Amino acid sequence: AAKHRMHVCFPILERDGDKLFNTACFIGRDGQVIGKYHKYQPTIGEMEIGVIPGTDAPAFDTDFGKVGAAICFDLKFVEVGQRLAANGARLVCFVSAFIGGDRLLHWARDFGFYLLSSCTARSYLVDMAGRFLGTTGWEDNQVRSGLLPPILSAVINMDRMHFHLDGNQNKFQEILKKYGAGVEIENHYPEAHFTLASLMDEVTVEDLVKEFELEPWVDYLARARRERGRYLREAGYEA
Repeated sequence: AAKHRMHVCFPILERDGDKLFNTACFIGRDGQVIGKYHKYQPTIGEMEIGVIPGTDAPAFDTDFGKVGAAICFDLKFVEVGQRLAANGARLVCFVSAFIGGDRLLHWARDFGFYLLSSCTARSYLVDMAGRFLGTTGWEDNQVRSGLLPPILSAVINMDRMHFHLDGNQNKFQEILKKYGAGVEIENHYPEAHFTLASLMDEVTVEDLVKEFELEPWVDYLARARRERGRYLREAGYEA
């Protein structure tokens, strides 16, 4: 990481004192540890040999935005994606023994982050609209025969956020009128959501959220859950 001034995420079986974790470790450009993620949902077999489940899915600050991780079996559990989204992850590194398939698309779209998977057979980069941006792996004849390296490279805009249409779509014209080509609004009507990206150095997508009082996807869903609980309690039900 330090030699090439790059960030690295890799999985390890980590022993911390008398505890054993399945860990994804993030290393920064200076070669120092940025953070560690302990697999939230180990398999039953892992737990039987002593692997302790993690308690959260944190997102770690980098110079290009917040990153988080998920490990293999985690992909089967929506609560892991929900915690990553709630903690502000813009890019999630998924390290796994199984490919993930369409679940990668659903996670990226439903939780509003880029998802970069690493699996020997097939690795993907998925954008927050739920589209494959690139792929590589030993399933490719060219990779397996040595004609291409098993490397996936792409340019992505991390200054981008995911929103539900409700309460936000009426701001489209106002945003475009002021910033024009400085922003990118990508509407996904069938799923009732959109992404907003800043293409400007001086104005971030967070600035746009504040200026136009937009409600990001994860905040909207959290508010809907709170309101559901409140209305249930008011009606005499246990929330």
